[in-house]
Amino acid sequence: VDLNGAAGGIDYTTTFAEDGGAVAVCDAAALSVVDVDDTELESASVTITSVLDGAAESLSAETGGRGISASYDPATGILSLTGTASVAEYQTVLRTMTYQNTSQDPTTTARSITFVTNDGDADSAVATCAVTVEAENNVPVIVGQEVLSTPEETELAIGLGDLQVTDPDNTYPDELSLTVQDGSDYSRTGNTVTPAAEFNGTLTVSVVVNDGTTDSNTYNLAVTVTAVADAPVITGQEVLTTPEETALAITLSHLHVTDPDSTYPGDFTLSVQDGANYTRNGSSITPVVDFNGQLTVPVVVNDGGLDSNAYDLGVSVTAVNDAPALDLDAETAGIDYAAAFVEDGGPVSIVDTDGLSIGDVDDAEFESAQVVITNVLDGAAEVLSADAGETGIGVSYDPGTGILSLTGTAALADYQAVLRTVTYTNTSQDPHTTARVIEFTVNDGDSGSPTSIAELVFFDEIALELQFGWNLSSLPFGTDATEGPAAVLIDGNHTPLFAGNVWVWNPQETQYQELVGPFTGKIAFWVFSPSEDAVTTAVIRGCSETGSVYLYPGWNLIGPTAYIPLAEVNGIENITGTVWRWDAVRHAYEAVRGNGGVLERGRGYWIFLDADERCWIKTGN
Repeated sequence: VDLNGAAGGIDYTTTFAEDGGAVAVCDAAALSVVDVDDTELESASVTITSVLDGAAESLSAETGGRGISASYDPATGILSLTGTASVAEYQTVLRTMTYQNTSQDPTTTARSITFVTNDGDADSAVATCAVTVEAENNVPVIVGQEVLSTPEETELAIGLGDLQVTDPDNTYPDELSLTVQDGSDYSRTGNTVTPAAEFNGTLTVSVVVNDGTTDSNTYNLAVTVTAVADAPVITGQEVLTTPEETALAITLSHLHVTDPDSTYPGDFTLSVQDGANYTRNGSSITPVVDFNGQLTVPVVVNDGGLDSNAYDLGVSVTAVNDAPALDLDAETAGIDYAAAFVEDGGPVSIVDTDGLSIGDVDDAEFESAQVVITNVLDGAAEVLSADAGETGIGVSYDPGTGILSLTGTAALADYQAVLRTVTYTNTSQDPHTTARVIEFTVNDGDSGSPTSIAELVFFDEIALELQFGWNLSSLPFGTDATEGPAAVLIDGNHTPLFAGNVWVWNPQETQYQELVGPFTGKIAFWVFSPSEDAVTTAVIRGCSETGSVYLYPGWNLIGPTAYIPLAEVNGIENITGTVWRWDAVRHAYEAVRGNGGVLERGRGYWIFLDADERCWIKTGN
């Protein structure tokens, strides 16, 4: 057998390419079979001497009805031709001999294929075909995927393990790489994709694998993006303003809010948070006193499940004129003042001359002030005065209305100084003792202050006519507590009168005791007058005619506060025996009894109370 015909030698060479189909293992046109002493052959065998790819390797021949049978054994790699036929017939069949290898990853070691024929008596010499095997890279194919899902706006890293890939000549996934491509509704970083904001549903993500040489087909990977609740976002606001110190109710309508899965404002709720320069009550805010400018108010909305971002709401607080403030006595609580007037005692201050204060947070100058006696009872006898000094402030008093007016633009400090000098006087010799209510206001040209009130109470005066020696006297209730015995002066010469010789009766301890403190109304006292020449008159101011005189069981030395007819004394039936008073001229007691008897203020009386408990005599109003 000569595989190459006329060419040198009897062997043949060829090349097999993967997936290139079967190749002839001889020169199909030139193979020759020669038997010099026989015209027929009985058999032939063609053998793959080293089968490296198993059943994937095969030999084939076309017998074409020539009486020759062909049989291939994949286990041995031998193609057997049997049957008696002419040499020419065997030559024709052997010329159709081909080699095939269907492996997708064939071993590239060269194959040796031997040819031997037999004429029934002897085998021919072995002719060999050398087959070079060339492997071809197989393209990887993505045939499927695992189930993939990710929540809204949540990144997903795609890996080779998420794909189903075939590649006959590479080990998956170790020898392959992955490329994720750009697409719609997601962003990509490397092989990680992130669904676009608010997207949910199925993402189509194009992917390709590569075996080191060739890319696979492009595969549309399906990723399910699951919907999640979206937090609302406050993106803006309406313009908000409020005047100074004025509450503002903040509502959902004041905010611009986006929420892809909820309808605003719908079931949204609003939370206004605490901050600087305002107080909060629920969703209402009130700027702090005197603040104006821009408020920053943090707010949050909730869609029923999630809070929004905290948003700094801007609120413009517009300035308004602040009313001035006036305090007649800044050293005590409140803004009012209390004073007392005594007949013939001269003008009295009706403000704290050191403590009166005025203020205005937004104005340094005042335009006017007014002081009004609201209940003028003694006509022109009542006068309000003030000393303007060098301030330039005009001062005028209208006795018809009881109004003291201060006018003219001047500094706050100047108005304060002038108001500290305001006094009241009453020249009536029989003044009404009803307390006067005097109102003060100041004005900065835009608004007036709240009204401050000075209440002026009236005290009477009493003249005690003292005989030489011991006198039994009394003072009406309400005597000035600062006037003790050593302070009482003889009328006209300002000489101390009593010098300590004042004694009072203690009905509970039933004994006399010296009076060293201030005089007190309702009790009588013994006083010694040293003047032998004349009756001494002691004028004591600051007396009131109202009050109650207490009587204890037994003897009481009392000083009534008004003229009281004994017949009108409540409980007179409990006063037994005689009521006694002292006659300082005769130096003897005398009885006061009967329908004509009266208790006179300024005198002392001994009264015996026949009762088990304390009683009282109410006098005055």
